[in-house]
Amino acid sequence: ICWAIASTRSLSARLRILKKIEAPLSALHLLVGLIDKVNSKGALVDFQHLQTFLKKDGAILEEDCMCVEPLLNTKKGKTKSKVPTLCTNKRQPKRTFKVKDLIISEKVDEKKLISLVTEGPVAVSLDFYKEFEDLVGVGWNLLRSQKSRKQVEKNMVVCHGYGTVNGIHYWDIQNSAGTRWGNGGFGKVIR
Repeated sequence: ICWAIASTRSLSARLRILKKIEAPLSALHLLVGLIDKVNSKGALVDFQHLQTFLKKDGAILEEDCMCVEPLLNTKKGKTKSKVPTLCTNKRQPKRTFKVKDLIISEKVDEKKLISLVTEGPVAVSLDFYKEFEDLVGVGWNLLRSQKSRKQVEKNMVVCHGYGTVNGIHYWDIQNSAGTRWGNGGFGKVIR
């Protein structure tokens, strides 16, 4: 589900920066709209689906989203839940925010990412390790591959800055795990 949260946070920030529009966008709307494109853990397997959805259907404000949370039925003990439908199938929201294009890059080009982050927050996917999940406080998370570490899965975060301290280059990120992670939901990841 991190992909929906990071994507809407990044788009909301872009709207604020470029259009001066305060628009908290609904992550639930994206999740329900792409529910048939996620795996059993809620991970979006192919970001092209997100690109297509945001171009065709677009994102809506949190306050306009009346989608039913798709995991509610399974939490209530039901063995089989029906596929949720988009709330926009029943009524039109006040505003819809569509994208002209969504850059999807499989290979990280650090200079290109720095250029994008300079313009505003960017949703990025990272390899997710147990140490990353457990980060609390202002500490750093070392994401450089080490043979001794086991990758758990991918995680999407919002990258909102970068810097260098004592020769260590890092990305400033916001995780979708909530305020208990890192320092109020924010952290630094070595780049």
